[in-house]
Amino acid sequence: MIKDLAIDLNSKVRDEIVKALRAIPKKLIRKRNDKLMDYEAAKSSNKVKSDFMSKFKDFEALNNQVKQTLPKVIDVLNTVLRDAMKTVDELDNNLISRIRSKFQEEINAYQNDPLASSSRLIVPGMSCFANYYDPDRLKPLHNIVNKASKFVRMNSTNITPTAPKIEENSVVSTNGENLATTPSTVTRPSADKKIFRAQTDEERSQILVKADLKY
Repeated sequence: MIKDLAIDLNSKVRDEIVKALRAIPKKLIRKRNDKLMDYEAAKSSNKVKSDFMSKFKDFEALNNQVKQTLPKVIDVLNTVLRDAMKTVDELDNNLISRIRSKFQEEINAYQNDPLASSSRLIVPGMSCFANYYDPDRLKPLHNIVNKASKFVRMNSTNITPTAPKIEENSVVSTNGENLATTPSTVTRPSADKKIFRAQTDEERSQILVKADLKY
């Protein structure tokens, strides 16, 4: 019975999950990540505007493909997970049912052949050991499947970096490098700004006392 269970689990659960995992567009995601690294490198090296804008467009095109493909793959994975869990439940119930049937067969055989009682491990009055199985034994597996489905749904949307903004007043050299930026208005650092607060009644009275003493 245990051997049959292992065979069924491999063919009906494991193999189906492996097939579903192969549907993940790993190569496309890898290319998307490579394009993102190229764009980040070009942006940080202050290259020509057209250069890193071109790299951003390359990344954006692949990223859109990933975002269009992943939801379909995620739906397949979630469906396979749910079906796999149902199959595990069915196989588990079938195993318990077969154990109970076999147990009853042994009891019936003992009753039909009392002379062989000394050679039998299962005798009338014994409780089937399947009765002692934890009824919630598959609950941890259900929780894993539910958490996996939830995690996949939460991470299905990738964050796309915002398109680079080129400042209008930037100074570009002859080789295209961004040398400096000339802001239209100059603002002081926030550290130079003084924060004023209203006087308290005690401070005001002290000032008035000092003024009376002075005059």
